[in-house]
Amino acid sequence: MNTLLSESSSTWQKRIFLPYVTQQEGTDHSFAYEYDNVSQSPQYCDYAYDVCNNDDGVMMTALRWTRIFILKVGRMYYGAPLCLMLLPLMVGLAIGYGFGRIKQQRAESNNTNKERDYQKNSKIWSFFDAFDTIFNALSLFSRQYITLLLSSCTTGTQKQNNAALPSKEKEARMRHELLSNEQTIQKKKKTANTPQHIAVIMDGNRRYGRETYPENPLQGHVDGSQTLLKFAEWCLEESVEMLTVYAFSTENWNRPPKEVAALMTILQTYSDELRTEALKRRIRIQVHSTDQRRIPKHVQSGLDRMVRETAQFQDSPSLILNICLSYGSRDELVQACRRVAASTEITEESIQQALLIPHNPDIVIRTSGEVRLSNFLLWQTAYSEWFFLDKHWPALEKEDFLQVLNDYAHQRKRRFGT
Repeated sequence: MNTLLSESSSTWQKRIFLPYVTQQEGTDHSFAYEYDNVSQSPQYCDYAYDVCNNDDGVMMTALRWTRIFILKVGRMYYGAPLCLMLLPLMVGLAIGYGFGRIKQQRAESNNTNKERDYQKNSKIWSFFDAFDTIFNALSLFSRQYITLLLSSCTTGTQKQNNAALPSKEKEARMRHELLSNEQTIQKKKKTANTPQHIAVIMDGNRRYGRETYPENPLQGHVDGSQTLLKFAEWCLEESVEMLTVYAFSTENWNRPPKEVAALMTILQTYSDELRTEALKRRIRIQVHSTDQRRIPKHVQSGLDRMVRETAQFQDSPSLILNICLSYGSRDELVQACRRVAASTEITEESIQQALLIPHNPDIVIRTSGEVRLSNFLLWQTAYSEWFFLDKHWPALEKEDFLQVLNDYAHQRKRRFGT
């Protein structure tokens, strides 16, 4: 179909010509229907007949049919995805076959000592040599680019997967290293090398938020609360009996009021989620504060409900979770000494029992690369094994946790001063 625009009476009209061959007796030429754009009524015209009676008309007709053929083939090609996929492949195969034949003929020419023919066609061979070199260079570059692209995709996928849990094979291997040869490998069976009490300074939430969420750094504290849920699950899987976490110190009240208010809001929401998960997993939760009066009432009510409802697991909990909130170890020691002095003789044992957390942790983990105690369990950690991790708390993975247990079991020897 061909569309022409012709000028008539200072206006443009659209005329459509449909070429065909008539079957009238004594005729053997092309006519056309002419459609007027306004009336849309067909009329015979002699345009096709006139242009076919000279050489220029034949050429225009041939070009017109060639154009129609190319357009139809193009529509068929773009309408078939299989053709879109196979055509580059066929072109590549044709080019490869051509170069293969050229190399084969050149090898045969060398083998038959046809030096004259080679010298005669030296310019042609040099052209193909240069083209072949460029083709090989492009092929090598393409392979290296694809390899680099696949490796980057794989690395990105691994990083994304590492944000959740390590592979089962990796966990099994690290657990196998954790357990000694004399011990049986059974899930949730307590071993001699498994710590009973782990304490954690959950450091790096704010820095993680600034690095990961520049527009909303407080999101780092939300991610940190989710990491605590996962960490408690890891402790359950490794048969740890008690977990103590440093959630908010008495010194943290000195932060900007806006940040403190946001933290309290997050804590209120998080306490409901933590209570639900604890009831599902039979986790007993205890909240320890040395300056409880500074905690907002709406936050304290949520904490009291969490402690009260999980107290049903007091006799047989799967895990005891101690949350140190508005806590300072120096204040804890002062308050313990006052209680002991008012009732009994001051001894090491009496002070130990008067502490908010009378249990000594086997392991203390501090994240975010900081190496200091920060007024946390000063009495209880006198002989604890400390592990300082470079990762921020929200970025901690189970592989890091298992590595700490492995190092504790095989590289640390607790002598308690002897």
